[in-house]
Amino acid sequence: MRRLARATVAAARRRVDVARATRTFASGKALEDEVNDAFAEAREEIEAAMESVGSTYFNEDAEHARACVEKTMAAYEKLLESAASEDARGRVRRSMGLKMEQLRGELKMMDSAHDDH
Repeated sequence: MRRLARATVAAARRRVDVARATRTFASGKALEDEVNDAFAEAREEIEAAMESVGSTYFNEDAEHARACVEKTMAAYEKLLESAASEDARGRVRRSMGLKMEQLRGELKMMDSAHDDH
């Protein structure tokens, strides 16, 4: 009887571990989607600001683009912090790190485009 109880407890623990891992994956996926959405929005805002270089709308567009980039970077950092292990953080960096660098580069180009006008 004790053997059966131990097996039942072990099976219950495995189910809890699987459920916990599934929630972690789901929340990680949600954070990843948040970063991707913020990245797309930031790129659109940078593009809008680049189109308004030399106009009276540029400063407002550029400020909005900067805020979107900051939001994206914060979401990316949150995703990195939520990674369960160093391997998971490495996967996030490999899959999204270049996108974040691209965003920083585009923001610098936007800032220098304004300086040129």
